[in-house]
Amino acid sequence: RWTGWRDDGALQFATPQGTINVTPDATLLALGGGSWARLGSDGAWAPLLTERGVNVAPLKPANCGFECVWSEHIRTRYAGQPLKSISASMTDCAGKTHRQQGECILTEHGLEGGVIYTLSAPLRDAIALQGGVTLYLDLAPGRDARSLTRALLTSRGKRSLSNHLQQHAGISGLKAGLLREVATPADLTDGLRLASLIKALPLRLTSPRPLDEAISSAGGVAFDALDAGLMLKHLPSVFCAGEMLDWEAPTGGYLLTACFASGLTRMEGLEELRVKESDRLAAIVAGSKVSTKLTILQSLANNVDQLIVGGGIANTFMLASGLPIGKSLAEADLVDEARAVMSAMKALGAAVPIPTDVVTAKT
Repeated sequence: RWTGWRDDGALQFATPQGTINVTPDATLLALGGGSWARLGSDGAWAPLLTERGVNVAPLKPANCGFECVWSEHIRTRYAGQPLKSISASMTDCAGKTHRQQGECILTEHGLEGGVIYTLSAPLRDAIALQGGVTLYLDLAPGRDARSLTRALLTSRGKRSLSNHLQQHAGISGLKAGLLREVATPADLTDGLRLASLIKALPLRLTSPRPLDEAISSAGGVAFDALDAGLMLKHLPSVFCAGEMLDWEAPTGGYLLTACFASGLTRMEGLEELRVKESDRLAAIVAGSKVSTKLTILQSLANNVDQLIVGGGIANTFMLASGLPIGKSLAEADLVDEARAVMSAMKALGAAVPIPTDVVTAKT
């Protein structure tokens, strides 16, 4: 594991055989964010850079769930169920309204899923400033308020409220449960109030879920700490790329594309530093998954003298080397790609160091 720098600028690594020091001419750091610590993305690099005077913004959850206080009935009956065909909206501290249509999942602790992930940044920031935020759910985004009100004002007769909501508003199951969770007894007997709640059901969110549960993270190395080539101003010849930069990291393909782009852009410029054959270039790539850094690894394998992998990524490389990894998480479908990276390094007369000893512990 990389543990920082010596006073003379050499990189230090803790290994089962003791401390190893490496003195490259340039270093590319692609160490991931702060979520999924059990797979290596624990943000342990942040204080190492801060100690060197690098401006690092605190890591925060992005694309995350949020906590909402549910009744015991909602938790036990509906936790884990999807909330489909909704529109969610909130107003941030600057008065701007954010709106997203789609679906989410009700959890034991609150809400998570697509709609929530899309709004996670303004929700998180509003909670940080105000201590909480109200999220409004439109449970019937395909119905306009006027026609919905007219339908719900129709006499119920002998029908139950459940049948009335199902027939005239298409509200049932989890949506009906949430409506009852928020509505007062007076609301449930008033068609106008019911329509208003269905179109804007207020849910109070109290906090984001922990960083370690988030899909990605915000915060990291501030852009004002980097030059145009992503080199740290306080640490010449040390470059940063990927999710460790201070940006609102998205999810899915957008996250992968952005990380690949920053890594590839930096690698294309690193050749400028190789001014003599004796120059040696080392790269440290860590994090939870090979898949999120595959393009970077492939490019590095053809451009650096030493490639060091850590975190969850190392498990996949150990598996590719034929070593047993027990129940440790790895990406078995990327073993061939890992072997190709190791072969490319071997062709250059180098290697990807593979751990010979590991320490396991219950989590």
